Order: sequence, then C-alpha cells, then structure tokens
Amino acid sequence: MRENKFIDHITELAVSLANCSVTETGLTTINIEEGINRTVNMLLEAKRQNRKVLSFGNGGSNAIVNHLQTDLSNTCKIRAVNMSNASILTALSNDNGYESVYEQQTELWAEPGDVIVAISSSGRSGNILSGVKKAVQMGCKVVTLSGFAPDNPLRAMGDINYHVSSFSYGFVEAAHSVLVHYITDCAGSLAREGMAGETITAKRLVNG
Repeated sequence: MRENKFIDHITELAVSLANCSVTETGLTTINIEEGINRTVNMLLEAKRQNRKVLSFGNGGSNAIVNHLQTDLSNTCKIRAVNMSNASILTALSNDNGYESVYEQQTELWAEPGDVIVAISSSGRSGNILSGVKKAVQMGCKVVTLSGFAPDNPLRAMGDINYHVSSFSYGFVEAAHSVLVHYITDCAGSLAREGMAGETITAKRLVNG
C-alpha cells in the first residue's frame, strides 16, 4: 500500500510538470521547450554581458533560490546572488517591514540588464511582488515561477513565467526545483560546449 501511494505521488508530480504552462510578457502562451530556450539564453546573455542573476523566494522557495545560486555560480560560472541572508532579512524587516525586504535589496543590488528570478508557490506573496515590480522599474529581465491559481499576479509580471497547475505546496515546490535544476543544467552544458550564442532546443539537451 505504501509503495502504491508513493508511485501515485510521483505520478501526480509528473503530471504537474507535464502540465506546466509558460507565458511571456502579456500572458502569451509559449510551449515549455521555447520557454526553457529563452530562459537559458537569457542567463547566458547575462553571463556574456557580465550581468548578475538575482533571485528571491520565501520558505521552500527560498531553498530553491539558494540551490539556483549554487548551480549558476558553480556550474554555469554566472555571477549569481540570492537575497536570503538572514541578517539582512531580519534587519530590513525589523526596520521597514517584511513586505519590502526584496524591493529594498533589488534597489541596492540590481542594475539594468540583470536577470531576476522570483519564485512563489502562490504567486501572491507581497514581498515577492514588490521586489519584481522594483526590478521591472529598474530595467531588469524577470523570470517567475508560481503555482496555485492561474490568475495569480506574479504570473503576469515576468518576461518568462512558469506556472505549475497545482494547489499543493509540495507538488509546486518540487516542480519548481526540477525546472530550475533543468534550466541550469542546460545553461551549464551550453557554456561548457562553447555554444552560449546558440539557441538550442530542450529536446536536444535531453537526448544529448
């Protein structure tokens, strides 16, 4: 019985990933391979231009952006920063409220042409939304990952937006983790092959 429940769980996660929808600015739908291609090229363009990739999230999403920073820095050799330092978060939230912690850090660290990756399972966290709004105002490129309701506000704010159609934190966070890991694997492969200027399909990277 326990084995069957686990298989059911993994199957549902696979379905959530398979049903992940990707939109660009204006909520125009694109297929997931095209979305991954554009995201990978956005990251590699940041590398070529010596720009930064900055990321933020709360709770489990915060753990994902920590992993993202590790892989971008180590595997892709891209300058990457996440905004989860406990001392900064507690200082800023104590002085100005938690709603503004990512907005303030974005204003401090981001520059035009940088890439912001914002992750929120609900797509409704106020501090995430204010951070993304500031990033857009500053001329950054934005990638969002969200879940829950398809009309969540975060999904409409990025240049590329990934939405996992589930109301389960576990499935949404696991799917986001898989997506982020896959994107950095693709970017790392291209960087190592010296193909950073090429558009390459996700299918080719999967099949080798």
